[in-house]
Amino acid sequence: MKINFSTFKLITKNDRKKNLPSFKNIKKDTFEHSNIILIKNWDSVVKGEIVKKIILKDLSGKKVKGYILKDISRENQYFVCANGKNQCRMIISEDEDSIYIEELYGHNNIGEFKGAGTELLKFASEISLEKGYKGKLSLKMGGSFPFYYKNNFRIDENHTDDVNIKNAALDYITREGVPKNKLWLAHWSTPIVILDEKNAKLMRNSKRLIDSSKSAVLYSKNINLKNKTKFLDVDFCDLDNKFVIQLIDKNSEQYSMLAYIEGDIKNGKLIWNNEIKSNLFYQKNPEIIRELNTAFNYAQDYYRTKCFTK
Repeated sequence: MKINFSTFKLITKNDRKKNLPSFKNIKKDTFEHSNIILIKNWDSVVKGEIVKKIILKDLSGKKVKGYILKDISRENQYFVCANGKNQCRMIISEDEDSIYIEELYGHNNIGEFKGAGTELLKFASEISLEKGYKGKLSLKMGGSFPFYYKNNFRIDENHTDDVNIKNAALDYITREGVPKNKLWLAHWSTPIVILDEKNAKLMRNSKRLIDSSKSAVLYSKNINLKNKTKFLDVDFCDLDNKFVIQLIDKNSEQYSMLAYIEGDIKNGKLIWNNEIKSNLFYQKNPEIIRELNTAFNYAQDYYRTKCFTK
């Protein structure tokens, strides 16, 4: 799924003079009804009903009033409008046990407002509650990895393997502002992500897991591997009750994950079974093994300090 960008415009009374489709057939009171609004969606005009009032923010942090519209003619299509413009569009459907986000298109407003997409996700979660799905959402994340990760979506373990390292890759991409194609491995498929009941409740209350996460780059260093110098980020990912420590090579345009370890978090301690997973090229490399052991001891102290100072 990709988020595409297009310019939308709210249609007002003054637009009647323009050659917009179907305007001569629209009754005058359509413009004056407090809950019915006409908006331009691509080359067509959509009649929408206001279903929720929301608050967005501009770049200065100032609050801006907005609303969510439901397309009257097309079931399950919704829009966010603010300041006379359409900011975002969403199309949803019902999955087995969640509301599925078919499309989420953002308006390229050059950063004019923040929060339109998130407000639509909150509204979809409210619909999920009404439908008996406990607020859960799901989607196939073809793009905008950081947006969904920040909104508490995580990879669904029922649809893929190596869930922890893939979530760790998303975590690093989101925190460090790395384009997803730099670290998301070529042989990994497009992930199906879910917003479970617990994380959906947090999202609806504007709480993000990443804000309280202890994930961080522990340190960066040069390391010599097979007569080549590698510049590494030694990265710690806090995945709720799991953790991943990964060595990320930043030398080339395509970042690569050289090796990683994973384990459980119990009672404020990191539990590791001493298994090391690595790129086959560096399998059993003594420098890799030494660095990961050093990183684990560093991470243990780091995590303990973070828990103590929280």
